[in-house]
Amino acid sequence: MFQLREFNKTRLLLTTVEAADVAVTKRLLCVVVVFGVCFSFEFVRRLMSFAGYFDPRTHHSYEYTISYLADIFYVLNSAVNFIIYFFMVQKFRSQFLKLIKCSDCCIR
Repeated sequence: MFQLREFNKTRLLLTTVEAADVAVTKRLLCVVVVFGVCFSFEFVRRLMSFAGYFDPRTHHSYEYTISYLADIFYVLNSAVNFIIYFFMVQKFRSQFLKLIKCSDCCIR
């Protein structure tokens, strides 16, 4: 508990450049974790295929389930990355909202 208090005191003394570096690091870590989770099903599918568990002559439900989940998580990774950047980067959020507002007024 004492270390956490010391860390918070140190964090408050960071310069703006250091604070920006910390924010970028958090964002990158978040994107990498999401990537790892989303592509883990594809890794399992390829590993099982390499090991011979996916036999074209037989159709097991786990083959379809893993393939289906891998395909869903491919798309989900892209969608989650957009959400991560939208909520973690103020400049991205403001530019995106400005673009949406501009497109509403320009389309007639």
